[in-house]
Amino acid sequence: MELSDWALRYAELQMPVFPLHTIDEAGKCTCGKVQCASPAKHPRTGKGLNDATTDIEVVTRWWKDWVDDDGEPQKALYPDSNIGIRTGSASGLFVIDVDAKSGGLESWSELQDIYGPASTLSSRTGGGGNHYIYKIDGQTFSNSVSQLGQGIDTRGEGGYIVVSPSVHESGIQYAWEGKIGDIAPLPDWLAEKLSSPSPRLEEKEKIDIPVNKNPTGWAENLEINGAGEGNRNTSVIKLCGWYIHQNYSLDVIKRKLAEFNDKCSPPLPERELQAAITSGTRYYQQVTAAKITDPPDFREELNTLIYTFPRIGLQVTVDDPNRANGTLNTVISFDMITDTGMIALAGPLSWIVTSISQRETLSKTLWRRLNSNEIDWDDILQILSRLIDAHDRAGRVGLVDLRDFQERPWSQFALDPFILDELPSILFGFGGLGKSLIALAVMASLNSGAEILPGLIPEQGHKGAYLDWESSSWEHGIRYRQIMVGAGLNPDDYEMLHLPLSSSLEVSKHTISKYIQEHSITFLILDSAAMSAGGNPIDIEAANKLFETLRALNLPSLIIAHQTKGNEKDQTPFGSVFWHNNARVSHQIAKQQSPGDSVLNIALLNRKMNSGGERKPLGFQLEFTDAAIYIRATDIQDNPELAKHTRIIEQVRAALAERQAPLTADQIIEIKDLPNPSSAKSVISRWTDKPNGVKKLTPNDEGYRPGETLYTLPDEDRNTVI
Repeated sequence: MELSDWALRYAELQMPVFPLHTIDEAGKCTCGKVQCASPAKHPRTGKGLNDATTDIEVVTRWWKDWVDDDGEPQKALYPDSNIGIRTGSASGLFVIDVDAKSGGLESWSELQDIYGPASTLSSRTGGGGNHYIYKIDGQTFSNSVSQLGQGIDTRGEGGYIVVSPSVHESGIQYAWEGKIGDIAPLPDWLAEKLSSPSPRLEEKEKIDIPVNKNPTGWAENLEINGAGEGNRNTSVIKLCGWYIHQNYSLDVIKRKLAEFNDKCSPPLPERELQAAITSGTRYYQQVTAAKITDPPDFREELNTLIYTFPRIGLQVTVDDPNRANGTLNTVISFDMITDTGMIALAGPLSWIVTSISQRETLSKTLWRRLNSNEIDWDDILQILSRLIDAHDRAGRVGLVDLRDFQERPWSQFALDPFILDELPSILFGFGGLGKSLIALAVMASLNSGAEILPGLIPEQGHKGAYLDWESSSWEHGIRYRQIMVGAGLNPDDYEMLHLPLSSSLEVSKHTISKYIQEHSITFLILDSAAMSAGGNPIDIEAANKLFETLRALNLPSLIIAHQTKGNEKDQTPFGSVFWHNNARVSHQIAKQQSPGDSVLNIALLNRKMNSGGERKPLGFQLEFTDAAIYIRATDIQDNPELAKHTRIIEQVRAALAERQAPLTADQIIEIKDLPNPSSAKSVISRWTDKPNGVKKLTPNDEGYRPGETLYTLPDEDRNTVI
């Protein structure tokens, strides 16, 4: 049986499955990480084990080629993926994981000798151990490490296992020992021993976590159980501090935090994990610089610093600390954490961080608001002053070692080769060319992981948000559905987050940041540039704030921008070098559509690419029906109106590719109807015998004719599509 057959078989047996990374031909994990902490075992989809399903249609699309409702063949999303099965109440399955290398076989035999047999379906793992699968009916058990004995782990709530015929990093396949349906109920003696598992860290639990000791075992608890949404970033930062205190190297810290993240529900996206690690290592460097021995918990949202003192239930929010004329200023708020929610204590208040008199005044204010023997406000404010000052002195990022940045942990492109990861990209052109429609298709592609715009390959695991200053949710919702249907996808299967806005991005940044955190958003569309910058795109200061805010949000983004009237030949947004220079990637859009025609032809013309040279123009044909928008790839050079927007050398090469014969410069000019013959001949001469240019025939070449200067494509480009 193929992988797809096994996955469908499990789904039919009501075992929730989801795709995992596997091992490539080079023996490396398909995630592409140079030092993957969990090769061939970690989830391939955005929500990890929370994506596990028994839906036959979804499972088919993951592992098997399929045919849509229109009879069009579609490729599987993850055909070579290993298979994961979720454990716990979601599946009614509980697993004993016996590691032979750690003495697990001996421990398991000893338990059965004492308490009785525990026969059931088992699986031989690729690592040489065994999984023993049991049914649970309404019972809930946590994951655990060596709770039952040396070398015996368990997989229950929030856990999963890798199953046959998946391939281990060793190259060995997982294999069942027995019939899949022969799963026994969990023996009573095992249930009794598991009835008092290690306490799981609850999402909103308040605990005291000093950096220089570990009396309650909180770190081990997190390492075993992971963390839920709302607590993942803070937990990463806490663990960073603990590992730094243990003198672990950065490589080890990253590996251990990747293992922790795999156990989170759901795991943080790779970019968010790396940002949290960076924030955590920076924070504990600042803790050391500030000489703080018992620091508060910390997280950072844009330019807002949030310090939590879990022992006393206090949260302090420090907004936009900035130094002017030697004075460090901020706006600060104090809130108490209670079982029923947050209670405002004081603020927002303007505060000069380094002013002793202001510190004393603020301490008295807080004392009047909350007279408690458990809180030493002078001590709290002293700690905050030192930490805020250390953060400001460290700068936006802090000093780093470039040796830690030689291998990118994620793809260079969010949408290859259209949108770079991490950095802002711009799509610009005149009104009515379909910019918003292309942006919606980009979002649909990134959200679904499907190649909706042919030739543009999405990085897997993204979830986008469409920030909109111009259109209604209804308008975009209808277009989004049509695009998804045209791509053969069910629009109800993938979120499409839309946020209508009226204030600039800089003003709205905290609201946007909150949504990014709450919904694990990894990509932004800004429609449009002028409104997101405050209404005047020529205002350099406003535009600069827009790019500063995007850098602070630290997500890949696509900005929709306009081209000013009367500047048809200009190849920059708004005719502005400033906008062109600040974007890392810039694409111009052009269209051709006959009046009343339901088919729209679009060209995407790369005008700037900071990573490598400019990319080839891309052509798309969009066919509109009442129910769907169908998007197909086209050759721009086949459309004279679009071809004229491309570079002359591209039109020259297209003429040579079309005729598949040597041509004179005059023949090329006539075929492509180039408007300026002398300029065209100059371009041909300049690109002669150069890569991606043309070749001038010599007497030794086939087709050479004495007395004529003939051109053809270079030998390496013959018989290729241009």
